[in-house]
Amino acid sequence: MIGRALPALALVALGACATAPPRVELSFPPGGAPLNEYFSLDVAVEGALPERIEVDADMPGHRHGMASTPLVHTLAPGRFRVDGMLFHMPGSWEVYVTLVRGEARALSTFAVEVEP
Repeated sequence: MIGRALPALALVALGACATAPPRVELSFPPGGAPLNEYFSLDVAVEGALPERIEVDADMPGHRHGMASTPLVHTLAPGRFRVDGMLFHMPGSWEVYVTLVRGEARALSTFAVEVEP
């Protein structure tokens, strides 16, 4: 079964490190995030680039997160691949991308709908 992912575009600032807020975009597999199957997604950051990112997801309405811990790989400056994502239930998920630069942290939240 394949779900439809509807990521939103988020703008965040890395505190005093940024002159303009970076733009964060998620790219899901064709057809959206699959239900109950591991998948990878790509993260692109434009503007003030982070040293690294952290990615997690949960279902706020159910008060639980993923049953997996995703691994983030840096592909190039501002380009990342996240492996090991798993949406084990249909419904409303949120994907959290935290940009980290020194002590500064900025959170982007993306709404994702996974259909049965």
